[in-house]
Amino acid sequence: MADGAPEDRQPGEHVWFRGDFQSWAAARQASTGYDAPAIVEKVRAATLKVVSGEAACERDSIAFERIEYSLPLLVCLLYAASRSENQLNIIDFGGSLGSSYWQNRHFLAHLRHLRWSVVEQPHFVAVGQSEIANEALRFYPSIAASLAEGPANAILLSSVLQYLEEPFTVLASILAIGVQFVMLDRTSFFVDDLPDRITVEDVHPSVYEGSYPAWFFNLAKFRLFVQASGYRIVEEFDSWEDWTIDCHPAQNKCFLLEHAG
Repeated sequence: MADGAPEDRQPGEHVWFRGDFQSWAAARQASTGYDAPAIVEKVRAATLKVVSGEAACERDSIAFERIEYSLPLLVCLLYAASRSENQLNIIDFGGSLGSSYWQNRHFLAHLRHLRWSVVEQPHFVAVGQSEIANEALRFYPSIAASLAEGPANAILLSSVLQYLEEPFTVLASILAIGVQFVMLDRTSFFVDDLPDRITVEDVHPSVYEGSYPAWFFNLAKFRLFVQASGYRIVEEFDSWEDWTIDCHPAQNKCFLLEHAG
């Protein structure tokens, strides 16, 4: 298996992605997984700093003194709100402890209505409900549980799709709900016309000790899938993260999808 790094990388440079695994199960066996207890605890500690005002935002369990915006995502959020009478009722699928909410809340404070519903793993939901939730930010174990308390006009998947065992099955089920807008941010695609590939991401030790399976997608296949699902691609942006996998360039992207009905 390849190590997921360019051949000319510098000695000691961290290799984020490795391998070309034949199955998700094989990649899972070669990694520790995202459900490791240490991960939620580190995310919790960083998020509580944001809640208390000690930090400006949290991303990937790191607390930042200054907000580092994903400007494409912010554009998508404001576009969706402006098309919905200045209201945003969003389901943040795999949204950790509200990372995207905390990063963008200042630009959403003027909205007539904001409801930000995070759908996450049970241990994240437990922490979120007991220590993080506020009037706008809520936590749920499933999309159905969130929708049971009110409709949504948008669903967000930020750095999520590539970490799902069956990404297109999950995406199809989300698109089948038929909400007006679906946003995908920080989603990994090959720049060249390469097949979907399963790798293992090894998190830099300065963040936390962890590893988990991760997809890199074929961009043309993804576009066709979305269009066949009854959505149109309003806009497609490059996110700030790019990678090299066995000398093949890859780029994280942001998509804004709108229901064609």
